[in-house]
Amino acid sequence: MEELLKQIMSELKGFKKEVNDRFDGLEEGQERLENALKHNMTLMTENFTNIRKDIRIKIQDTQSDVDLLFKEVEGLKRKTNKIEQKLT
Repeated sequence: MEELLKQIMSELKGFKKEVNDRFDGLEEGQERLENALKHNMTLMTENFTNIRKDIRIKIQDTQSDVDLLFKEVEGLKRKTNKIEQKLT
């Protein structure tokens, strides 16, 4: 009976060590996942910031082009009006 108890205790100690080792591995894996997620979120934030910056630059460039076109059309319209006035 005592021998059986010793054997059971020995098996329980082995099982406890195995469980503890697995928990240690689990905690390490969770920490690695957490670090990977943090890194991924940092990269995504940088990418979105760059995308917003690029879009803002494109909008400003487009607006500048539109303003320039309106100024050119306005200048041409003035010249056309002057020519029409001279013809009439």
